Amino acid sequence: CFGVVKEKGICNENLNGGEPGVRSRRRASWDGFRRAGPGGYSSILVACPAFDGDFERWTREIFPALEATLLAAEASRELAIVCFHPDYATPDPEWLATHRFGHMYAPPTLRRWLEDADADLAGALDDDDLQYLGSYMRRTPVATINVLWSAQLEAAERKRESKALYARNLRRLHGEGRGALEEAARRERRG
Repeated sequence: CFGVVKEKGICNENLNGGEPGVRSRRRASWDGFRRAGPGGYSSILVACPAFDGDFERWTREIFPALEATLLAAEASRELAIVCFHPDYATPDPEWLATHRFGHMYAPPTLRRWLEDADADLAGALDDDDLQYLGSYMRRTPVATINVLWSAQLEAAERKRESKALYARNLRRLHGEGRGALEEAARRERRG
């Protein structure tokens, strides 16, 4: 969807289970991902439905803890983590100034890109629209952690035109309308 090409990835078990067998299988998946390297897997998705009802904790505690872990392990140049959530809402620019890790760009950034790539749409969308549509791009049926290779993410950023990509996604979502987007999200959550 939205021009994203499927690559070889790992879909890990969710983080609800605390049983030793689940933990050891999860650890083995992550270890296998790192050992295989970018040539083996493009990303790993970890479903975390225990956090579906608590976006505030997800964004204010879980993602800063993941960021701190990557930094402490000196792995932030190797791995990137992106957050998705059923109730995802892009944090305010002040929060993002010190906690950019894993989050969608704030409306002021999206607006600058949109003004360059699609001035007509930029004029049609107010800040509330940009907040909603940008946030919607990070919504999934369950809370999800996407771990990917930093080099692949950086290469994709260099290869594609981020401004044009975000403008295209914003135009498509705006064309669908909030009501249709919310209904589609409800259907996805119900499975």
